[in-house]
Amino acid sequence: MKKRSSPTPSAPGPSLPDINLEHLELMHHYSVSTSRTFHTFNDGRWEVLIPSQAASHEFLMHALLGVSALHIFHLKGKDDPSSSQYLARAHVHHAEALTLFRSTVRDITPANGTATAAFSCLFLIFSCGTAHLPSTEQGQDQDPIEALFIILRYFRSYRKLFVAAETENWIGSLSPSPSPSPHPAIMPSPSYTPNSGAMSALDDLLTTNAISTDSYVHKAIYHDTIIQMQRSLDCGSSLPRILWPLSISDEYLALLEQRRDMALIILAHGCNLIMELPYRWYVHDWIRRMTSAIAEQIGGGWRESMKWPMVKCGVWLDDEGENAVACIQDM
Repeated sequence: MKKRSSPTPSAPGPSLPDINLEHLELMHHYSVSTSRTFHTFNDGRWEVLIPSQAASHEFLMHALLGVSALHIFHLKGKDDPSSSQYLARAHVHHAEALTLFRSTVRDITPANGTATAAFSCLFLIFSCGTAHLPSTEQGQDQDPIEALFIILRYFRSYRKLFVAAETENWIGSLSPSPSPSPHPAIMPSPSYTPNSGAMSALDDLLTTNAISTDSYVHKAIYHDTIIQMQRSLDCGSSLPRILWPLSISDEYLALLEQRRDMALIILAHGCNLIMELPYRWYVHDWIRRMTSAIAEQIGGGWRESMKWPMVKCGVWLDDEGENAVACIQDM
């Protein structure tokens, strides 16, 4: 009888790369939860397009993972024993994303345009989501107005990248008014009919500015800024209202950094336009704290002009009219 030959053992398959379970956890949470908090309907961009872009752009991958970790931290709450590790991961991924972005992106091209635009929005979301958290160095809340200045400085330093972009089919414009500076758009938003109270409040703000004792030059700057906010209300997309502070003029920003009363009141109105939109975990609480901080800083003669934003986000003054108190309500 012919001896049957023993089967040849099959060659071992290629070994799988080391799997980072932490990254898998954060990516899974982003896909099934975090991405769905950026809009009110599912168009697949945040859930499908952005993760696919992140697979080819490491800076976007870390930005995505950082926001996902921050979202888990917000969901768990500060009192959960495990929440601190997610906040630490969020900061690590965010820092790595910034480092990679600065070292790899020199200009906007069709190859990196979508990834860069997504990174910009995720950067904003992360910055807003951490703006009101206690400072690890000082053990106290960061000034929300100063936090906004930091965000604006970052974005304005990168704006030249988008200004240099000539193709608009892969970078849309977020600016609610005609502008030579294109901004990245990631997602459309459902049509929206603005609250008449917001429109009326901005009309009152124009009147307040017109009769104020500020210089003609400053009043012209404020007027243009308020008109820009009104245009953001007229847009079918909600994104211009969310990113309105990113499109302000250099002249208005200079007055805002001087913390002039009218500039701060305009900021309070502009930020509270976002309160017209469905709740967003990364920005609504910050807006309440910013409105409270502004109400504390402005002079007594301007109090009436702060009525709409204060009522909008549940902020009121004490009996002496000196200190602002924020009422953080569930939405």
